[in-house]
Amino acid sequence: MNRDLARDQLGSIGALIGSEAGGTLYELPELRLPDVPGPLVYLEYGPGGGEPGPPVLVLRATDGDRVGALDALGPWPVRRVVDSNWACGLVLSRSAEAFCQAIVLPDGRRERAGRDVRFLFLPPQQAQELGIPAPSPAQRLAVCRDFAATLRLLHEEFGATLEATGATGMLFRVGAEPTVALVNRVAVAAHGAIGPDLRFDAAQWCPPEGKSGSVAGDCYRLGLFVLRCLTADEDCATNKDPAAAEPVLDASGMALLRAAVEGPADRRPSADRWRRYLNRRLGGSAEAPRLTAVGVPRTAVTGDPVTVSWAADDAETVTVSAAGCLAQTEDARSGTGRIVVYLTLTSRVTVVARNQHGEDSVTTEPVAVFGPPAEPVLPVPMPALPPLPIPVMPPGFVPDAILTLSAVPISSVVVPPAAPSPQTLAGTTPDDRRRAAVSPMPRPPRFEDTLLDCPVEVPSLVFGTDPEVTR
Repeated sequence: MNRDLARDQLGSIGALIGSEAGGTLYELPELRLPDVPGPLVYLEYGPGGGEPGPPVLVLRATDGDRVGALDALGPWPVRRVVDSNWACGLVLSRSAEAFCQAIVLPDGRRERAGRDVRFLFLPPQQAQELGIPAPSPAQRLAVCRDFAATLRLLHEEFGATLEATGATGMLFRVGAEPTVALVNRVAVAAHGAIGPDLRFDAAQWCPPEGKSGSVAGDCYRLGLFVLRCLTADEDCATNKDPAAAEPVLDASGMALLRAAVEGPADRRPSADRWRRYLNRRLGGSAEAPRLTAVGVPRTAVTGDPVTVSWAADDAETVTVSAAGCLAQTEDARSGTGRIVVYLTLTSRVTVVARNQHGEDSVTTEPVAVFGPPAEPVLPVPMPALPPLPIPVMPPGFVPDAILTLSAVPISSVVVPPAAPSPQTLAGTTPDDRRRAAVSPMPRPPRFEDTLLDCPVEVPSLVFGTDPEVTR
């Protein structure tokens, strides 16, 4: 769809709505667009205000429900007006008129202009002198909530940031539904009466890591906006100290604010987390929790701890589980944390955030789990040993020692005489028989005595490859 209109396609230019340093806002009573409900207005750039066109128009190139959500947040530009191929203005929805009012200029004159959010950073007395209504604390919280909702839509639905939209200012309105809108070239200071520029690349809004457009940078600016909007005083327009908001924020809000303004870029609260918190502070309905980030390692070793990092909005508890390990549950009211589990199997990790209104879960890609490494086997150098000679014996070989032993003669064994029998004692005298009866029996021969009596010579044997027997 073409997002450009020639100036002669606008029809008749209607009544003046307001005058700005960067342009003038007019009614467009005749122009109607098929994708934009309701009447339209024309912002005509002033001298030197022409530009190639705001990138925010690219967001409306997406058809569907997202465009309706975008329009609901405020008077976004819906067409670029060109004259001789050069941008000369913008077409906005008529809702932009609700963000304008008569401003009392320093010289006393009254001029209708956009209600710039920088008026929120002025001391209430100074804002009243300019004719700006002093919002109540609840209205200021609502403006912060709606700014957070706008950023959430940019980040999550369109993948855009404040720099990508080309927004150079913001307007706010008060009433039954206080809100804030990003408007290209509409929000400008009334004759320099407001102070620091609200360009998001200005020094007082620039994040510590630099001016490059990023979601983290927008979350830093949102934190500063909340701080400065809720603590209107002489110095709040440049204040970066979260302690100033302690009288108006509870412990949860102060934790968010410190993380946004003083914490590392990757731990700043998201715009949706701010939206949920501020909505609760305003008495809005509570919502089910939302997991915004889950991180796990890609590999693990059996028995080693695996750290699962998470971030969640409005969660009371977070549970981490996986196949082969015990589920771990921890308090999640801090909004972020890490849970250690011990995986024994390759599996997906499931993280579940819960509160009394519901739950949200995320299942990761599989984490590969490996077994412990085997014990290393270190080679030990060993000296080379000479081979041992093994004698080769012919079949039927009998050692000479066996042959020598078989040739030794066996001598007769001397047996001592036995005791006299009764027949031997026949015819002897009684004295002879008495002496024989009392005579001791001969001692049986001992084995060593037998050997001494054997005339056997024990050979001396020598073994070798050619044994020689020496007797």
